[in-house]
Amino acid sequence: MVHRYVLEGLDEKDLRVFVVWGPMLDKETEADARKATATVADPRAVHFWTEDDDVARLFMQVLGFEDPQELGWDTFSLYGPGTEWSGEAPPAPDYFMHVGKPLPEERRLDAIALAEEVSRLLGKE
Repeated sequence: MVHRYVLEGLDEKDLRVFVVWGPMLDKETEADARKATATVADPRAVHFWTEDDDVARLFMQVLGFEDPQELGWDTFSLYGPGTEWSGEAPPAPDYFMHVGKPLPEERRLDAIALAEEVSRLLGKE
């Protein structure tokens, strides 16, 4: 899994991972999400459940997705130290990758490129 590849080599105690779980196509439940949290078992991860797609829609706007089918799920957004969320919309990420399409090649999820960007943001280049 991508997050394991990215996080395994990082011993940064201040690094935080926020995982937002929500129903995909109205099929998944909070119970499903609780089971899925085991896939992101890193102690730096904080998990959230949302009953609707409001959070995804917020990120969809910030990331510039236009297709409602690309609601921002399966998106890996990176924020540098000191980033704060103030106001209704989330801040624009310093970097992001997404599993869906249509996206330019450099935005399609690639574990190696994502790990490199995390290291860069942590000043570990």
